[in-house]
Amino acid sequence: MSDVDAAVEVAGNFLFLEWKSHSGNVPTGQRIFFERMTQMDMRFQALIIHGDAETMEVFNVAFVSLGEVMPFEPCNSTSLHTIIQNWNEWAKKNPFGKPIFRNPGTIGITQ
Repeated sequence: MSDVDAAVEVAGNFLFLEWKSHSGNVPTGQRIFFERMTQMDMRFQALIIHGDAETMEVFNVAFVSLGEVMPFEPCNSTSLHTIIQNWNEWAKKNPFGKPIFRNPGTIGITQ
């Protein structure tokens, strides 16, 4: 069992958001949950956001896809918004039932 801070569904695709304020460290059980969940299908992905929950300042973000937690990349609130917008556009172009490419780079963490 694991808790997740937020989840978004678009066209049968799911993006889970997890906020971490302490160095971005994800507890082992939660990391295993994200790895196993995203390993099942490209339609399940997660973002681990390292930042200050009180001020909503964002420092880094790590993408989780195809069972792999990617390294943290520098990020701020503007680039986080862009990442989520890019995921939303990808999800709309790849609705549930349509074959999709298994390439996490199609969403990408870019600033």
